[in-house]
Amino acid sequence: MIRITEISEIVGIFGSVDKLKRDIRSEWDVDQLIREGIPYPAFKHFQEKFAPMGFELDTFMGLESALKENNHEGFRLPSIASDRLYRLARLFIIATKVLEDEKSGAEWLKKPQWGLGGRIPAEVAFTEIGAKEVENLLGRIEHSVLA
Repeated sequence: MIRITEISEIVGIFGSVDKLKRDIRSEWDVDQLIREGIPYPAFKHFQEKFAPMGFELDTFMGLESALKENNHEGFRLPSIASDRLYRLARLFIIATKVLEDEKSGAEWLKKPQWGLGGRIPAEVAFTEIGAKEVENLLGRIEHSVLA
């Protein structure tokens, strides 16, 4: 369950309420945001935080053609891509807390991890079940339970 502090962190990771084009105060607001689609400026803000060097988030999310074809001004990500982006943003926040800074959290999510059988956490998080696996690994790291 998302706590209020986590909701404010989600807003922060996407830039601001202005970039999100809606006020986010509850889980229902997050649900509505995902259904409407995350606005392009919020996607771009997260991309700059998470992937400043080399990780093509738009390609990973399957958005490269959609982003090339649309005027970015009013473009919103499709709801499926918004859901995936939200999952990745949530894991980025958790990884940042566990590893104690944004750079370490982002790098951890982009590199193969032994605890995931050598898979890359950001790629594993493409599905909800994969995201839970990544979150469980982060929990084990936080509590020093690596087996």
